[in-house]
Amino acid sequence: MKTWRWMLTMVAAGSLLAACTVESTTDDDDGTSGSGGDGGSATTGTTGTGVVSSSSAVTSSSTGGNMTCFEEGTPLDAPGMDAETAKGDCSAAQISTFFEACFNNNGDCNAFQMDTANDACLGCMFGGGGGTHFPPMLFGNENNGSSPVYVNVYACESIATGQPQCAEATADLSHCVNTVCETCPEGTGGQASPEETACRMEAETGICSQITIPAGCESVLQTAIADLSPECGGQNFGELYTSVTSYICGGG
Repeated sequence: MKTWRWMLTMVAAGSLLAACTVESTTDDDDGTSGSGGDGGSATTGTTGTGVVSSSSAVTSSSTGGNMTCFEEGTPLDAPGMDAETAKGDCSAAQISTFFEACFNNNGDCNAFQMDTANDACLGCMFGGGGGTHFPPMLFGNENNGSSPVYVNVYACESIATGQPQCAEATADLSHCVNTVCETCPEGTGGQASPEETACRMEAETGICSQITIPAGCESVLQTAIADLSPECGGQNFGELYTSVTSYICGGG
């Protein structure tokens, strides 16, 4: 199952984001319950809240692999409680402009954020402004002035398939694994590196196993990117961002 992860340069504490610096793509094995889809977490553009555990990091895996990127003290919960869609906070133009300016460096990301006309859209996209919906975009942990950003695919897929009761737990589990392992080196040829694979296995069976997946929701986690509902699907970060953000924050 694919995970598209972008790095966004952070501005001062309390503000959102300035510019995209890196895109990375990793593939996980399909059909693995809880394996990393496009999840992540944080309620604002800072490092986020909702830490599952503050225990210290470990450097080795029960699978026997060297796993210096396993950071057990960094998991985050995905924000959101209500399965709301078509909120009408973002126009198609805002969704497109934000992507071009803040992810493609094709425009002024700071200007977009400073324009108060975009406040409701930004709040919907990243879960700010006191909203209780599952936001389409999720921040990972801030690292050296940048933060990974994930598309909240599992919450979207849960809602789109009529299983809103699955949204919170599946997003939390995906986000937990992603944030614990987000500093792992990438593999080659579209495959996860051995270190990342070992890290994700350790996270799923260790710190992230504290998250209980409701009965019947495992199928959401096992949905391959190619099999996602039209409301949530896409073959790259841009397509996933557009579909999920439009479904949750657009006008329907």
